[in-house]
Amino acid sequence: MEKIVQNFIKHIQSHLGNQDIHFKSFDLIAGDASDRKFYRLILESPQKTFSFIAMSFSKSGFGGDLLSWKNLHHDFSSLGVPTPTLYYEEGSFLWIQDLGETFLKTGKDFIGSSNVDDYQKSLKILWNLQSRADQMPKNSLIFQRHFDYEKLWWEIEFLEKHFVHGYLGEELPSQVKEELKALCVYLDQRPRTLCHRDYHSKNIMLFETKAYWIDFQDARCGPYTYDLVSLLKDSYIKFDEQIRYDLFMYYLEGLKESAPKIYQEVFPSLEIAIEEFHFMGLQRNLKNIASFAYLAREKGKEEYLKFIPYTLSILFLDPKVWGYAAQKKFPYTYDYAHKLKGYSRLSYQED
Repeated sequence: MEKIVQNFIKHIQSHLGNQDIHFKSFDLIAGDASDRKFYRLILESPQKTFSFIAMSFSKSGFGGDLLSWKNLHHDFSSLGVPTPTLYYEEGSFLWIQDLGETFLKTGKDFIGSSNVDDYQKSLKILWNLQSRADQMPKNSLIFQRHFDYEKLWWEIEFLEKHFVHGYLGEELPSQVKEELKALCVYLDQRPRTLCHRDYHSKNIMLFETKAYWIDFQDARCGPYTYDLVSLLKDSYIKFDEQIRYDLFMYYLEGLKESAPKIYQEVFPSLEIAIEEFHFMGLQRNLKNIASFAYLAREKGKEEYLKFIPYTLSILFLDPKVWGYAAQKKFPYTYDYAHKLKGYSRLSYQED
């Protein structure tokens, strides 16, 4: 580790014009749900202080690894997606720009009318990327990964294994499984675009008035609403329902203006856009619940269990606001979710 730090300091000295910089600190900092580790290096010169982040990747292979992060960083950056600057690579370490401590989530556990600006910035990044998807390098790793039926259904089986069987000790009702199979078939048939894959409040950082993408190494192609529901049906953030709907409409208007042809092909009517949003949101939130149970049971990260009750509460959104009731399309799933919300450890109470 010490050798890697010394090598980076030599590299960055050259990058900074051989300034007189000195080591101050190198500390492990809080990470995410992955197995990666993150460190902050502080260097000082007589004029200023410099800060850098080192990411250590323990995983090799396809997805979630150093090579995926590096390649997708290049590809997304080439399309104008704000990402941290990559400075140096050695072994299992990547050295990147320090974006500070401010995530989209920070201090904003409830999204109301007074704090939507940063969400609008994040939505602009989304529709700008989707409008330029045809400019993505054709050899990008992202085109080797898809939210097809197999992947979508695998995530439902992941839910069954780790949440329904593993956490609840139950069987997933057969009628629910049939509805969820139909859900995956529907989503498999929807037009696809470039997706971050985990586009929520903990993977968007705010730095010097801009929103930045992080944790994008698992990016893949999926429905246009995939990242949209990840952001607006976030398991970590409580939304005023009207604000959620207004931000949804803000995204649609942005996509329509920046890429009218794509918009018309993907969403020929508002009803289709709303339907896909609800269907995709149901699948995505079920996958979130599965992940929380997995992280608690298999990784010992029990702090994630507290997000399950709220996620259950937003599987189906208020039809009075949306003018659409997904529960009518998935009655058995709706009834099963309602039953689960009656369990004491899955009950969600509004603050």
